[in-house]
Amino acid sequence: VGRGVPCSLLTGEESVPAENARVVSSTIEMVNTRDVIDVAVIDEAQMIFDDSRGWAWTQAIVGVPARELIIIGSAHAAP
Repeated sequence: VGRGVPCSLLTGEESVPAENARVVSSTIEMVNTRDVIDVAVIDEAQMIFDDSRGWAWTQAIVGVPARELIIIGSAHAAP
Protein backbone atom coordinates (compact mmCIF):
# COMPACT_ATOMS: atom_id res chain seq x y z
CA VAL A 1 0.00 0.00 0.00
CA GLY A 2 2.75 2.44 0.93
CA ARG A 3 5.25 1.63 -1.77
CA GLY A 4 6.69 4.70 -3.33
CA VAL A 5 5.36 7.00 -0.59
CA PRO A 6 8.13 9.39 0.49
CA CYS A 7 8.65 9.26 4.27
CA SER A 8 10.98 11.39 6.37
CA LEU A 9 12.72 9.95 9.44
CA LEU A 10 13.22 11.84 12.69
CA THR A 11 15.01 10.43 15.73
CA GLY A 12 17.05 11.87 18.54
CA GLU A 13 20.21 11.04 16.61
CA GLU A 14 19.27 11.83 13.04
CA SER A 15 16.94 13.66 10.72
CA VAL A 16 16.52 12.24 7.23
CA PRO A 17 14.09 14.38 5.26
CA ALA A 18 12.62 12.82 2.13
CA GLU A 19 11.86 15.03 -0.83
CA ASN A 20 8.12 15.77 -1.16
CA ALA A 21 7.33 13.72 1.97
CA ARG A 22 3.95 14.16 3.60
CA VAL A 23 4.67 11.32 6.03
CA VAL A 24 7.08 11.39 8.97
CA SER A 25 8.19 8.38 10.97
CA SER A 26 9.73 9.31 14.31
CA THR A 27 10.71 8.00 17.68
CA ILE A 28 8.10 8.73 20.32
CA GLU A 29 10.34 11.33 21.96
CA MET A 30 10.42 13.33 18.73
CA VAL A 31 6.65 13.51 18.13
CA ASN A 32 5.66 16.99 16.99
CA THR A 33 3.09 18.36 19.45
CA ARG A 34 2.92 21.81 17.82
CA ASP A 35 1.65 21.40 14.26
CA VAL A 36 -1.83 20.09 13.48
CA ILE A 37 -1.72 16.91 11.38
CA ASP A 38 -4.33 14.69 9.76
CA VAL A 39 -3.38 11.34 11.31
CA ALA A 40 -0.98 10.16 14.01
CA VAL A 41 -0.24 6.48 14.58
CA ILE A 42 1.33 5.72 17.95
CA ASP A 43 2.70 2.19 18.25
CA GLU A 44 3.98 0.31 21.31
CA ALA A 45 1.54 2.20 23.58
CA GLN A 46 2.18 -0.32 26.36
CA MET A 47 5.48 1.51 26.84
CA ILE A 48 3.47 4.19 28.67
CA PHE A 49 4.17 2.04 31.76
CA ASP A 50 7.96 2.18 31.26
CA ASP A 51 9.69 4.01 34.12
CA SER A 52 12.27 5.73 31.94
CA ARG A 53 10.39 6.44 28.69
CA GLY A 54 6.70 6.33 29.62
CA TRP A 55 6.54 10.12 29.77
CA ALA A 56 7.08 10.27 26.01
CA TRP A 57 4.05 8.08 25.26
CA THR A 58 1.93 10.12 27.69
CA GLN A 59 3.07 13.35 26.04
CA ALA A 60 2.37 12.02 22.54
CA ILE A 61 -1.03 10.47 23.29
CA VAL A 62 -2.29 13.50 25.18
CA GLY A 63 -0.55 16.21 23.18
CA VAL A 64 -0.37 15.25 19.51
CA PRO A 65 -2.66 17.66 17.62
CA ALA A 66 -4.02 15.08 15.18
CA ARG A 67 -7.47 15.07 13.63
CA GLU A 68 -7.37 11.27 13.97
CA LEU A 69 -5.28 9.34 16.49
CA ILE A 70 -4.62 5.62 16.16
CA ILE A 71 -3.07 3.97 19.21
CA ILE A 72 -1.57 0.49 18.88
CA GLY A 73 -0.38 -1.54 21.84
CA SER A 74 0.10 -5.00 23.21
CA ALA A 75 -2.95 -6.85 24.50
CA HIS A 76 -1.04 -7.12 27.79
CA ALA A 77 -1.44 -3.36 28.27
CA ALA A 78 -5.24 -3.54 28.47
CA PRO A 79 -6.81 -4.02 31.92
